Amino acid sequence: MLAANGTVRLGDFGCAEVLDQYKAEDTCSRTLGSPAFQSPEIATGLESFSGIKVDIWAAGVTLYQIVTGKIPFDADNLCDLFETISRADVEIPEELGSELADLIRAILNPQQDGRLDLEAIQRHRWMSMDLPDDQRVPYRQRKPRILDMLDQVDATVTNLATGASAS
Repeated sequence: MLAANGTVRLGDFGCAEVLDQYKAEDTCSRTLGSPAFQSPEIATGLESFSGIKVDIWAAGVTLYQIVTGKIPFDADNLCDLFETISRADVEIPEELGSELADLIRAILNPQQDGRLDLEAIQRHRWMSMDLPDDQRVPYRQRKPRILDMLDQVDATVTNLATGASAS
């Protein structure tokens, strides 16, 4: 989504769970959403967990994906994926800089009590607008892999329709 002032807003309410905003308690017991975005507490099978801390984890996965073009945890099957997530051993490319690497590691902390909260994320140095150029996230002029795959599908369909050979 794009706000009127040009600010990008991300939102996905397809798997939302309503919490009472006036209660300090945010315990959830249902797991929703894409497996690659699940937190270690879900991956290890905890019966209940902090909804806010799970959302912060998912935001960290999203941040990583935005700045690198790939997800931080990947595997060939769900069991291996959850094992990888539970270890939270994320490789952060050096070109992202130390400040962003620190923020991502702090958000993707496998211990939910050690994971940054929203206020700490907002106060983090990387969130400041006056970072030196060598600490800014490099702009990547690269299409996401899914768009490359869609281009291949389009070419294959076109070739089938016209009788041309696939390249």
